[in-house]
Amino acid sequence: MRSTALLGWSGRSAAPDPREVRARIVRGSDLVEPVCEPLPHAGAGWSMLLRGGQDPPWIAWVEPSGPDHASEAPPEIAGAPWVLGVETLLGDPSRPESWLERYRSMARVLGECGAGEAMLDPTTGRWFAGGTLRDLCAGDAEPSLDLLWSVRVARRAGSHLAWIATEGLQRCGRLELEMIEVPHELADAAAATIDALAALLVEGGAATGTAWQVGPRHQVALRTVQEAIEKLAPGAPGSLEDRRRASAGEDPSLADRAVVCDPRPRGAWTEGWVPPVDLLREVAAGTVAIYRGRHERERVRRLAARSREDLARLSERHGSATDPPPGRLRVAIDHAEGSCWMEVVGRAASGVLGQAIDVDGRALSGSPAEIVPWSAVIDWEWTLPEGRFGPTDVAALRQALEDPPR
Repeated sequence: MRSTALLGWSGRSAAPDPREVRARIVRGSDLVEPVCEPLPHAGAGWSMLLRGGQDPPWIAWVEPSGPDHASEAPPEIAGAPWVLGVETLLGDPSRPESWLERYRSMARVLGECGAGEAMLDPTTGRWFAGGTLRDLCAGDAEPSLDLLWSVRVARRAGSHLAWIATEGLQRCGRLELEMIEVPHELADAAAATIDALAALLVEGGAATGTAWQVGPRHQVALRTVQEAIEKLAPGAPGSLEDRRRASAGEDPSLADRAVVCDPRPRGAWTEGWVPPVDLLREVAAGTVAIYRGRHERERVRRLAARSREDLARLSERHGSATDPPPGRLRVAIDHAEGSCWMEVVGRAASGVLGQAIDVDGRALSGSPAEIVPWSAVIDWEWTLPEGRFGPTDVAALRQALEDPPR
């Protein structure tokens, strides 16, 4: 696993006190009888190493805020003179949920030490400020694992293909994932697919060179970068030349990355490894689901339970006993073989009328409508012209239903 660093901006005139930072780190970690060692540091500020017991060591440092951090920065850092940095490993490679708690502990250290004006994750380039930073640090927060990585889409002028890649999976002890030669019109679907596959990969995933079942009807294969780019045109997005350009002329590391491909090589004249276009088309059309890992299933179940009352109020306000709500509302319930999705076709007392649907979203033949009590709903999806909404999107769903764009 690679270490993770977070940077927080302090609006105080004096630099964060190293004694306070040390105390906050010790309180937010499992360091035992911690030993603090000063580290060499050029210019204003300070740097130290904290270690003790079996918990991974921490590094903390303070430096003046400068223009290097200004790219896409939120307005909250304007005039903040100091940057406090903390760095450590995310924790046990076998317990993904522990990674999120360690990440949030790092963020809390920054906030408690007065460096909570804004926070930057340099690995993903993601900024947190204001409400997003408060939500991350809140005790009842339910962040998704995808907080730990980002997905970027690279397009090149003159090319109709895109290169999709993650940044951040290496700090989870996993290979970074990519797709290359993705048609532009499927780039958004490819990014969503890579994001979903990354969540599966961190909980176990698959080895390169083997077929990987990622949904009820779909498999993909992870291939090495060398295999996948073998037949790419020079300069194409994701080619070796393109990667060298992106790394300022240096030879890029290929061993820590894998390319998501169709499970079988394809080609009219010579076969090569290509993206899983059939899967991407179905993801774009919303007609296929990618499996979720255990952490995400449990997280969604908890969020669905919290959102039941809001979902009930919105469906009652915008539907009737005989007419379903606008768009398409589907709910999931527990089933002997896992979960079962039902399409809402009407309203019932303390619940909805639902009809079981198959993996393609079609009503099962001979399946009657049945009452689904709200208390049984473990997941839901409401599709409107504005997009698809789920248990994490209640506020956005309410706005789409009650204040649609004109």
